Order: sequence, then C-alpha cells, then structure tokens
Amino acid sequence: MMSFEDVLPSTTPRYKYNHGGIDECIRVVGQEFDRYERESSGGTSNPYFIMDIDERSYIECFINPGDALNEIFQAWHSLHDTSIVNTGTAGFRGETISKRGAMSWVPMDPSSRKRQDWPSLVGEVAWCEPRRKLLQDIEFWFKESNGQVKVVIAMTVHPRGRFTIEQWRRNQRPDGSMDLRIPAQRIEIVRKSAPDCPRVSRELKLKFRDVYLREKKETDKDFVVTEKSMELLALQVWDVQFPKDVNT
Repeated sequence: MMSFEDVLPSTTPRYKYNHGGIDECIRVVGQEFDRYERESSGGTSNPYFIMDIDERSYIECFINPGDALNEIFQAWHSLHDTSIVNTGTAGFRGETISKRGAMSWVPMDPSSRKRQDWPSLVGEVAWCEPRRKLLQDIEFWFKESNGQVKVVIAMTVHPRGRFTIEQWRRNQRPDGSMDLRIPAQRIEIVRKSAPDCPRVSRELKLKFRDVYLREKKETDKDFVVTEKSMELLALQVWDVQFPKDVNT
C-alpha cells in the first residue's frame, strides 16, 4: 500500500499533534499558508504538510459524542426560551482548578432572575481512562459548584465497541463527600450485540426541573433521548474506531 511518504518530497513540513484541538490545527494551517505564499514566488513551493496524530487523540478531540448529545438537547430546547444558555465547552473554575465539560447548559436562577455561575447540566466523555478519573471529574462538578450542577451525563467509549451513557445526580453524604456508587441511569450500547438482544438497553430521560430549575409549563416536556438517537450517537464514534469494518 502506498503512503504519503512515497509521493511527497522528503522536505515536506511535518508536525506532531500536541493535543491543542481545533486551535492547534488552525494555527498550523495558517503557518503553512504563509510559507506557501512566501515560497510560491520562487516556483519551489510545496503545498503539502503532514500532521501526525494517533487514533485515540483524533477521536477524543475531533469526534466528540458530547457534540452529538448537545445537538439532541438543542432540538428539545425551545429557541424562544432565554432562561437557559448553551455554554458548550466553556471552562468553569473551582477553588483550585478550572474544568471544561463536553457540553454545558447554564440556566437562570428562578429566585434572583439572574444567570447561574455554574451549569445545571454538564456532559463528560471518558476515553479508555481509569474509572476513578471519571468519578473524580463528576465529583468536581457537584462539589465545586455548591449544588448548582444538578445532572452530569457521562459518556464512556470502551475499546471493543461498547459505549455507555450514565446519568449522575447530586447525592451528598452527611460528611459532605459525594456518593458516586450507582448512577441514576445507565445505558449500554453494544456494537455487536448477541442474537435477540437489543443494541441499546434503554432510553435516556432527564427531568425538566433538574435542567431548567423550575416546574414545567403546559408546553414543556421532560428530555428523552430515544434508543435510536443513542445508537446514531454511538455510530459516529464507531465509524472512526473501526474504519475498516463496513458492518458497524
């Protein structure tokens, strides 16, 4: 099989991806565009460059299941309702560190009619990392926000085509620590399920009040992600995890 090294000059600029996300890619493209313009006048310009990135980094930084879940949430959210704002992957600072979620929605405090400092709903994505790290991230949101974060949706991508979505709700022990033994909901999505077994174990449900911090009006509904929507979400990840398998 022919690779880019067989057809590109040995002088082609080469970069190693340093986990800078889209911003890093934009910076490199801009830098290479400037180089191309400088060299084109002499007729020796090479319009190509190479960026080395491993599969996990590509999936983690550019194929974010949080984006897909956010799109589903936006479809549920009324465009005319200004009582909650999509803050995407904005950072929020605790006592000692700042943290970004894969998605976040900040509601208005119904008592003060002012925007909360922290989101009520946060999404987290875990990629082959220790379970304790994910639980530490979840605890950060509940503890550092002093109860403003009501729900954390944790999405975990497993190596062999298994995808889990968990709904975590604030559950504080008397000593102030978070009880993170059992999630409020856990959904399993299996890429190659056994015969007569569903690919998705159940639908995901969020209570309207937990996100908007108010009771439902006549036209309001609880948030439901159907089995079909969750399967489509998982397929976006599997298409990159298993690019050579046409039977995903």
